[in-house]
Amino acid sequence: MEILSCKNLKKQVNHKVIVDNLSFSINKGDVVGFIGPNGAGKTTTIKLILGLIKLTEGKVYINGYDIEREYLKAIEKVGAIVETPDSYLYLSGYDNLKIIANNYKNIKKDRIDEVVKIVGLENRIKDEVSTYSLGMRQRLGIAEAIINRPELLILDEPTNGLDIEGIIEIRELIQQLSHQGIAILISSHNLTEIDHLCNRIIAIKKGKLVTDDSIENFKKATHEIAYLLELDRTNQLKQILVEEKYEIIDQTKLRIYVTKEKISSILEKLLENHYQIYSVQQEKLTSEQAFIQKVGENKIE
Repeated sequence: MEILSCKNLKKQVNHKVIVDNLSFSINKGDVVGFIGPNGAGKTTTIKLILGLIKLTEGKVYINGYDIEREYLKAIEKVGAIVETPDSYLYLSGYDNLKIIANNYKNIKKDRIDEVVKIVGLENRIKDEVSTYSLGMRQRLGIAEAIINRPELLILDEPTNGLDIEGIIEIRELIQQLSHQGIAILISSHNLTEIDHLCNRIIAIKKGKLVTDDSIENFKKATHEIAYLLELDRTNQLKQILVEEKYEIIDQTKLRIYVTKEKISSILEKLLENHYQIYSVQQEKLTSEQAFIQKVGENKIE
């Protein structure tokens, strides 16, 4: 069942196109990673979906409702955290949830108690939010976002700034919510978390769609393969590996993306330039490596 449909989205400010003819959809139960390099247009796209900024062109439908023409019906079953969750720090977590509940019809005490249990804040919900850790505030933000029983949940950097324990807690919470059939869109720069959480990846660059595919297919090399090379040194490679895509890992290791047919000529070129080659190992692509290969950027933010 299709929950979110974005058709030919465009956002132009003055003469600058920020989102450019972007189309994708999300179905019930999907957990979709939304990625792209810094300035790709991810946050702008999320704000367009939520109706926070006006579309230049295109349509957003949530549960079949047009976000511009039928805003209240479209947004009724949507929960979102965009950037940092907002809470009243000197009120309790419970009082914050009561304030959010007042924005909706028929949100009763039972539902507030239910979301508190879902996010695991039973022991601290009556404490002031100012005493919460960052991870607890993030869980409270998710509680606020799901209090209206959303069918679409949009999370912008849900694990940003968290320690390992907090990341694991949020990861388990998101997985729990997806098992309830909620469609979830996660914008994140942490591709390891995308690996753990998502069944699909949507990647954009300069406002345009680059990839909309399963995690498995995203990580498959198209025609290039990742090879890990260990050399006696990795300096002055720019003059030798002029056209190849590669990452220098440390003083003796680099990762290079080339076709199977071309790796032998690369090794010959290194030997001709007096590099000693200690090992060559083909690697299974991680999401980070697939991002570099397919999006053509060595940094994601």
